[in-house]
Amino acid sequence: VLSVDVLVENNTLRAPLDKGPANSAYAENVRWVNNRIYSDPLNTVLVSGLGITAVTKPFTQRNTIYDARRYGVVVAGCSDGRFVDDIIEGATVEGARYSHGKGAIFRGIAVRSDDKRPSGVGVQVFSTVTNSLMTGVMCEGAGVSNATSIQFLATGSRIIDSVQFDGAFRTNTA
Repeated sequence: VLSVDVLVENNTLRAPLDKGPANSAYAENVRWVNNRIYSDPLNTVLVSGLGITAVTKPFTQRNTIYDARRYGVVVAGCSDGRFVDDIIEGATVEGARYSHGKGAIFRGIAVRSDDKRPSGVGVQVFSTVTNSLMTGVMCEGAGVSNATSIQFLATGSRIIDSVQFDGAFRTNTA
C-alpha cells in the first residue's frame, strides 16, 4: 500500500489529450467526493475518466465524469468499496466497469448518454466481483439495449431497484 486515508474533494480535474484525468492505485481508504472530472471530448485516445485500481475501501460520492473516451469509471482489484450517487455523462465505451473485487456497494450511479455521446454499455460488473450489491442504478438510454445497459454478472451478489435501457426496473437478480 502506497497511500492511506486520501481525500480528493471539490475539484475540477481536466485531462491532457493522452491521459485520464483522475486515478488512484495501490492505496487504502481513498475517497473521491464531489469532483467534476473532464476528459477532452476531442481526444482520440481511449482514456478513462476516473480509474481506481487495487484500492482497499475506495469511496466515491457525487462525482460527475464528463466525456470519457473509454470508461467513465473503471474499478479493478478493489475490496469493500462504496460507489454512491456518481454521474457519468457521455462515456463512449462503457459508463462504468467493475472487475476483480469483493464486498462493493454501488448505489445511485447514473449513466447518461445521448445521440452525440452514445455509450456501448451502461454499467458492467464482471463475474470476478463477489459479494456485492447494486441498487438504484439508473441506466435509462445507456447502452444500446436492456442487455447492454446493465451487465451484472457478479458472483454471490444482488441487483435491486435499478433502471435499464428501456426504463424498466431490474430487481432481485442474483
